[in-house]
Amino acid sequence: MNHFVSFSLSAGLVALLLISFTKPLSAQSVSAPAQAPYQSPPMPPVQSPPLSPAIAPAPSSGPTINSILQKYGYFTALLRLLKITGMDNQINSQIKHGSGLTFFAPTDNAFSKLKSGTLNSFNDQQQVELMQFHVIPTFLPMSQFQTVSNPLLTLADGANDGKFPLNVSMSGNSTINLSTGIDSATVESTLYFDARRQLVVYQVDRVLLPRKIFMPNPPPPAVAPTLAPATTPKTVEQQEQPVPESKPSSAPTVRIGAQGVVWAGAALIALFSS
Repeated sequence: MNHFVSFSLSAGLVALLLISFTKPLSAQSVSAPAQAPYQSPPMPPVQSPPLSPAIAPAPSSGPTINSILQKYGYFTALLRLLKITGMDNQINSQIKHGSGLTFFAPTDNAFSKLKSGTLNSFNDQQQVELMQFHVIPTFLPMSQFQTVSNPLLTLADGANDGKFPLNVSMSGNSTINLSTGIDSATVESTLYFDARRQLVVYQVDRVLLPRKIFMPNPPPPAVAPTLAPATTPKTVEQQEQPVPESKPSSAPTVRIGAQGVVWAGAALIALFSS
């Protein structure tokens, strides 16, 4: 019994000690203020870099005779001839300056209508003149063909000497016909039109053949030989009569008749008698 009481007292003492130690801790934990969750310091606002000024797109270089024709795909022969002669650069320069230009563009089918070997028979100068003959250095819209004066002045006929005549006429329902004196062509459609750039390109169904190349100037007339003056034919007697030969004399011949001799003798007698 005593052992039981002593054990009970010991157990109670231990329990009191545990309670005494746990109470202050719990009270301290309850009375302590709650801490706010950790927050990172605010970051300074990030400033975006200043935007560079917008770069304006490069201005378009404008159309060229090459780009206009290449768009359609059936001007291969014309493009090749323009390149060989250097006329594409000359035309593009005039387009760039906007001084006014009208171009007649024959199709590949138009070139196929030429007699075989025609282009190969041209020298370099003739090829250039052929391309220049398709260029009018002024802006001619459709409406002006009704009032334009013939012949049209082409780039080939800079001297305006009539060696490259190109005449225009209207027929039917505003059909434009071109005549060179060698062949005729019809304007089939308008490939390009820009009134601001003063540029128009027409499609034609035939190659314009200038008269100077296919009908060169005729040679000058031959000078007739000078005819000798006509002579009167001699009679038979004149033909048979011999012509006496004339011999030159060393001294002049003096002929004295009989009367002259008498007078000369009388003069001598009178001289000696005195």
